Amino acid sequence: MRKSQLNKKIYFFYLKIFQKNKNFLNFIEKSLLSLYLGFFIGNFFGTFFKNIYEFLLWDGFIIIFLNLFLEFINNIIYKINKKNIFLKILKNIKIGILIGFFIDAFKVGS
Repeated sequence: MRKSQLNKKIYFFYLKIFQKNKNFLNFIEKSLLSLYLGFFIGNFFGTFFKNIYEFLLWDGFIIIFLNLFLEFINNIIYKINKKNIFLKILKNIKIGILIGFFIDAFKVGS
């Protein structure tokens, strides 16, 4: 059976849409996974902050180190202009960590 031009165009359109959807879903999957990982790390840090406090003399050292670490990550992410999937994942982990700290602050405050 011979395919018509319409069938060929529909099939080509279907393949194009499927490929775009597949790339989009892979990106969303990696983004959400990295965001949840960062959120888990932020909550984990808040839960075990007391154990970390035993190794250092002052809470300020922990906060200063954490702030310098996050600023270093920002410097890496925004210094490079390439669209790299690793940098996007790193940015999502950083956002998840900050959201985890924010939620943990509400738990401590109430």
